[in-house]
Amino acid sequence: KGIEFKDNLSLWPGNPKYYNNYYRDGFVEYIPLNKTLALKKINELKNNKWIDRSTRAISINMNVYNKNSKLLTIVRLQIEFLMSGKVDASYKLYTIPSEIYKNNIELRLTFEIIFCILLLYYIFVEYKEMRHDQSILMYFLNLWNIVECTNLGLYVFTIGSYIYWLTLPKTQFYTYVINKNNYSDIYDVAVWYNYINIMSAVNCCFGFIKIFK
Repeated sequence: KGIEFKDNLSLWPGNPKYYNNYYRDGFVEYIPLNKTLALKKINELKNNKWIDRSTRAISINMNVYNKNSKLLTIVRLQIEFLMSGKVDASYKLYTIPSEIYKNNIELRLTFEIIFCILLLYYIFVEYKEMRHDQSILMYFLNLWNIVECTNLGLYVFTIGSYIYWLTLPKTQFYTYVINKNNYSDIYDVAVWYNYINIMSAVNCCFGFIKIFK
């Protein structure tokens, strides 16, 4: 199978320092896992001069799976050829769980439902407190009320983002993502999961601040 042009790939942002963005299309070549076949394929690419003056960037993508921890790491090695002649290399690693609801699904779903119910309760309590103030402006002049609303808002946004993540294509990895013969492009899924983790961490900081309220 030779090199071919594909679209609808995972998003390919360049180095933020250079404001490059390579969008979702490009020429793709799959390298076999067998060392002999891989070297043969790489030599073919070199002989065919697959890198020329028009090449803007090269991305090497792979999925690495740890069967013991059931963690999947998405690796992207990126090389950019800048107009100035500089060659810039960078990498990105994202680790996500490969099995979320496969084991103890009832227990996990129970805690998630309880959490959502408690969140709705605290939103209702905060709404009642807002109604009891003289005006919405007076309510938001209190710094602790701003912290409370930000905390609850981030919880709602994080839950919504998580539900959206579950609906993304290839989010459920169980049967086909760990395949020695085919590469699964799940970079976008991993990036979105990483964003959810960052939002959760920020929200934990707001929750810690609320302790001193």
